[in-house]
Amino acid sequence: MKINRLRLAAGLVAAAVATGTALVLVTGTANATEPPYITATPNPVAPGAQVTISAYCINDTAPSLTINSPGLAGPVVLTPDGSGPIGPIYGGTGDATSTVGYYTLSVDCGPNWTEPVTTVLNVGCDQPTTISTAPSTAPSTGPSPEPNTASSQSCAPPTSSSTTTTTTTPALPSSIDYWVTASSHIAALNSDAHFGDNTGSLAIAVNPATGNSTGDLKLADTTVPFNLFGFISGTATVRVIPAGKTTGTYSGGVATFHSADTIRLTSLSVLGRTVLSGSTTCQTGVPADIVVKSGANFLLTDGGSLTGDYTIPQFTGCGSLTPFVSALAAGPGNTASVWLVPMS
Repeated sequence: MKINRLRLAAGLVAAAVATGTALVLVTGTANATEPPYITATPNPVAPGAQVTISAYCINDTAPSLTINSPGLAGPVVLTPDGSGPIGPIYGGTGDATSTVGYYTLSVDCGPNWTEPVTTVLNVGCDQPTTISTAPSTAPSTGPSPEPNTASSQSCAPPTSSSTTTTTTTPALPSSIDYWVTASSHIAALNSDAHFGDNTGSLAIAVNPATGNSTGDLKLADTTVPFNLFGFISGTATVRVIPAGKTTGTYSGGVATFHSADTIRLTSLSVLGRTVLSGSTTCQTGVPADIVVKSGANFLLTDGGSLTGDYTIPQFTGCGSLTPFVSALAAGPGNTASVWLVPMS
């Protein structure tokens, strides 16, 4: 029988209380390494359209944060609208610039973080024209390749013409290595999982004659904040484990990638207390079937944006928390967004 949301809340609170005071110390240590973030929704966004920005900084007590970027029509003031692991989650809305391009949004998290936290806002572009690389000194929640950082870049908006033109598709290479930026909106939690900016990787072998490909996907662990009923806050650390090769097709300027991934919760905290820690078994009973697809005129050699919807299967192996974890996270209507950037 499906557990309703009220019973879920009561069960999670009871689990948090039952863990006792000793686990509070463990939680404090783990949360101290949970990274801050800044996100924009929707992304990509149409020129001049409204965009919602969220940011989280460790131990931040500022009453507001102001985001300035050429990618925005004006400054966007973020105010606390939720509770993060250590400190508030800030949110606010503004309008994207009317100029098509790629723009960096950044937030300075003060002395608790060595560098500004950034994300890339895509205003009306299909894919980036250039990418510059720079190492980051920020801590990581798991192993990851050396990241890239995108700066403000222009691209040409779509144009219409009555003149018929012929486009020659470049010959495909036999292999391509990408940096991967991935995110997912989890419908049951109404929360977003962000797997970092260019911190993942996808190495594919391509059949130049058919456009078909196979490859290995790697994503770093991420911590997802959630808030039930507006007052029961918590975090879940998520690990994506590919069940096999990522497969792809490329035809007519459209790329599609398919990946079967087991979704594991390695830790779960509720109301500041750890109710699940270091788990190697709390995961979906079967891999999630995730398919992402590009828009038109996508070039494998340039990379770009791919999106798709998927279902999170029921969880197993979480002990007495299994029914609560499934009610918390499993179900349809989840979205996946992937951004591919060639490594060279």
